[in-house]
Amino acid sequence: MPSATVEALPGSSRGALARLRAAASGRRIARSADAILSVRTVDGWSLRVMHYRPVEGAPVQAEPAVLCHGFCMNSHCFDLVPPWSMARHLAACGFHVFVPDLRGRRRSFPAVGTKCSPHDYSFDHHALADAPAVLDAALESTGAQRAFWVGHSMGGLVGYVLAAWRPESLAGLAVLGAPVVLRPDPFFGRLLRLAASLPMDPVPQRALAVGLAPVAGAFPFLRQVSSLLVDADRSLLRVALSSLVEDMGKRITRQMAHWMATGRFLSEDGRTDYAALLPSLRLPLLVLAASGDRLAPPATVRAGFDAAGAADRTWLCLGRDLGDEHHAYGHGDFLIGRDAPVHVYPVLARWLARRASPARLLAPAAGAAEPRVTA
Repeated sequence: MPSATVEALPGSSRGALARLRAAASGRRIARSADAILSVRTVDGWSLRVMHYRPVEGAPVQAEPAVLCHGFCMNSHCFDLVPPWSMARHLAACGFHVFVPDLRGRRRSFPAVGTKCSPHDYSFDHHALADAPAVLDAALESTGAQRAFWVGHSMGGLVGYVLAAWRPESLAGLAVLGAPVVLRPDPFFGRLLRLAASLPMDPVPQRALAVGLAPVAGAFPFLRQVSSLLVDADRSLLRVALSSLVEDMGKRITRQMAHWMATGRFLSEDGRTDYAALLPSLRLPLLVLAASGDRLAPPATVRAGFDAAGAADRTWLCLGRDLGDEHHAYGHGDFLIGRDAPVHVYPVLARWLARRASPARLLAPAAGAAEPRVTA
């Protein structure tokens, strides 16, 4: 199997930050995975999926883990620089890890020859087309019967819907900062309404983030805004802004603005109430919130936990049940916050490992073929 390999950053946070400070401000970083998959959805989109294999010597788990990013994010949020890499942490714990770039990201494309805009999609496309394709690719690649779905923010909401439609294919669901009731802080609420009302499609959030990256944290206002999202070193924040932010498609932005206005988690056409599916969820469920999250306040995340019908369910709040109780953790602290490698990744890994079964085979089962690998 071909591999994409690049020079790795040092494993310690001190080494990683020293490397970051030595680099030019705001530059994108190179990273590697053991394989890069091209996964085709039912409606013809080609999605890029990063595959991280279990680290040699680790007890290999039978069920793979799929890590799904949130709105306006991409797969870099799960593998930025060591030690801020949930993907590599789980691979070191023995999991096959799959990290997709959902449609609308720069490395995932609509079918060749179609007139479909790369930004013409809704949340429904993510949940009903992208997620099943990625899940099937993970199962096919490993020969597993079931997988774990780990979703941050919108990726967790995608997981709720997937768990309702494909429960037989999931071993468990972990959601991080996923608000079933979209009620953000008024500041972020105004930003979402503004984005939904703008005439351009997409809203060029990536260009804004890349432009701000060199001065991230340099001015009081920028420090204040960034601190609402994540508590991260300034050097790491610059890399995050230049690497993991994506543009906002108008269609999905309007759908989310409608969720916020109505307080309901609905399909684009309004016919399906996704929240109504939660009582049927019987899978093991882990729900994490962050005490100072102003995009997904704990109460809005707790709504999904309370509605789920799972007997095996765990609720944890970063800043109350784990981490520093005197610190107000934000929406990005699950992934790239200062405490994420110490307080979030290990808790998630232990929860998954306790519900996983030891692998009987270290290679894909007979007849299982990994989807086409691209350069």
